[in-house]
Amino acid sequence: NMGKTYLEGGQYFGEKQQDFQKALQWLNQAEAFATNDKTEVKRLKALCYASLGDEGKAIPLMEEVIKTAPTKSSLTNLANMYQRRGNADRANQLRAQAAQASE
Repeated sequence: NMGKTYLEGGQYFGEKQQDFQKALQWLNQAEAFATNDKTEVKRLKALCYASLGDEGKAIPLMEEVIKTAPTKSSLTNLANMYQRRGNADRANQLRAQAAQASE
């Protein structure tokens, strides 16, 4: 259960404390302990990197997330990341997918 504890810690530091560097430290530990599905860890790490302005690290992680869990919010978040990187075509494509996706 260490992976779950680190995941929850990473989520807390990211969402509640807005300390994205500390959240990433916890999420990296969560990833090390996770034995199967790492989708939520990747999603949270992507959001942390995006919040730090590092779309270069955020986008590949979120691309992996939408392969396994293409929710409306993950598609929208990825669209916003591409928009900030200046890729309006990919952003619009993802927004169209988000409009069809369920949460």
